[in-house]
Amino acid sequence: PEILTRLNDLKDTFDITVIGMPEWGLLENLETDYLLDLDVHFFTDSYIDQGDPRVSDFIFRFRERFKTHPNNYAFDGYDLGTYFLGAMHRFGEDCEICLPYYQPDVLKGKIRFVPARPSGYENTLWNFCRYRNYKIEKIQLH
Repeated sequence: PEILTRLNDLKDTFDITVIGMPEWGLLENLETDYLLDLDVHFFTDSYIDQGDPRVSDFIFRFRERFKTHPNNYAFDGYDLGTYFLGAMHRFGEDCEICLPYYQPDVLKGKIRFVPARPSGYENTLWNFCRYRNYKIEKIQLH
């Protein structure tokens, strides 16, 4: 976006922090230097912690079986399967009433599904991240 280019021109004059929304698609459209220079913070519905041993194990097993690196769909499939099959195993066929309170460990961050209008469920938990040292870093909110 043009506004971010203009802000980047002012980075040496002002201390700038940009808070981005997921809808912006910031990550695909900007050079990494812009993200670092503007101290970009953003919300995302998923965050894959590459330092998590469970993530490393998943990637290793996925590569062994499918001879390729897992993409976001692979992580989504694993997490949603873990979540919903775990809920069914734990609470039975009528598990949907327990979903707002069920938070198993998944690979891409936390999940909390709540009823959505007019029907279905949506994940209401967001991860707050920023770019730092050429990596995406999750910020722990208290």
